[in-house]
Amino acid sequence: MNGHHIVGEALDLAVAALTAWLDSHNRPDREELGLRILKVTEEAGEVADAWLGIVGHNPGGVTGTYDTVAAELADVALTVLVAVSSLGYAPVATLADVQNHLADHPDSPGDALDAVVRDVVQFQDQALAGAEVTAEELGLRIMHVVRQAGPAARAWLGVTGQNPRRGYVGTYVDVVRELAGVGVAALAALASLGYDPVTYLAEHATSACTRIAANTSTRENVNTLEVSSDVRS
Repeated sequence: MNGHHIVGEALDLAVAALTAWLDSHNRPDREELGLRILKVTEEAGEVADAWLGIVGHNPGGVTGTYDTVAAELADVALTVLVAVSSLGYAPVATLADVQNHLADHPDSPGDALDAVVRDVVQFQDQALAGAEVTAEELGLRIMHVVRQAGPAARAWLGVTGQNPRRGYVGTYVDVVRELAGVGVAALAALASLGYDPVTYLAEHATSACTRIAANTSTRENVNTLEVSSDVRS
């Protein structure tokens, strides 16, 4: 184990709590599932906006920091995990199995997910031939996150028969595979910014649970707040 076992469990618990909270407010029918997938594309757009801000390409000039971008990337990954969970799949394990790393860490999806992300970053870094990761390269990795969101939406349109030329095409498996690609791309970008992606995401998810608990009259369906101390230990 490399220290992400408990973190992975905490992340799964937080995602389950957030999914349950959403389900309690909106019946998880096909329309609602589509909206949760659409939310992934919205969050990807916010990552792009945050990056444009820190490089000064917004009308307001330079705005935000790497922390701003990191939080938006975590939002993308968390939204992906909630969508995956809503479709009936184990969230962390699903992302971890993108490159079959779950077979190497069968008892720790958190460790497997960390291995997947590290492999992606290593592959991206190889193209640099030992050079430092520049702002331009980071921008390309951010762009990859945004690009990955499109196929996820397209896969859902296929499953629901909204593809104008092909009608019904694909299954939930195809949708989940595309969603996992978005999540892994977001975590790889997060790692490229210098963060521990799985731990950061788990902290981000438990913080989301805390915010929900603070804004609701009941703690029902938001019962994983105690895991935050394990994540930070």
